[in-house]
Amino acid sequence: GPYDEVLLTPGQPATDPDPQLARWQEHVERTGADLQPAYPARALLAAAEGWAGQTVAIRGLGLSTFDVLRLLTLGLGGSFTADGYVASGREPARILPFSLNGHPPAPKPQTAALDAAFDPTGAESAAFDTALAQALDQAPRAALEGLATALLPPARRILGNHDRRHIAGHGRNGAQRFEFCQIIHFRRLCSSSLGRISTKLQGRWR
Repeated sequence: GPYDEVLLTPGQPATDPDPQLARWQEHVERTGADLQPAYPARALLAAAEGWAGQTVAIRGLGLSTFDVLRLLTLGLGGSFTADGYVASGREPARILPFSLNGHPPAPKPQTAALDAAFDPTGAESAAFDTALAQALDQAPRAALEGLATALLPPARRILGNHDRRHIAGHGRNGAQRFEFCQIIHFRRLCSSSLGRISTKLQGRWR
């Protein structure tokens, strides 16, 4: 042909269903329930016209989720104003997005400076190297515990720095508020700081 190289961008090609999706497809065949892919949007919008007042779940929390949310709201005649969402009456009563693993997606820092705060120190990297080497000869649960233990110190350090900056200037209640912040942010520590640090460390073994 006339080209030396060709770059194909197929978007989201069809794939074999995972066990969860396969069970859903079997359920649809038995019951006649509605299961629609996110794309093409025209087909999804046509199906959504019959979902007014119903509960609709969105499988996944990636970028496609926002396409589906926009279609199920603005696409069905709703609008967003300074006071909130104005329903058209054609939308689902509830929209329930969920992730496949039960965790929110890892956030991406807004700037390089913020991203640099998640860089592990030399000691933290060495501890993870040791835990990884040991994990290769351990049972799955013991390996997971070892790796998680190695990731906790940098996560505590990063979260602690964030909370200390956040409560600066709060006077005599600062210590109590810091302790409270440590508690209420524990889940964020696991899903945000821990995820970002582990992503950086994993890149070293690719």
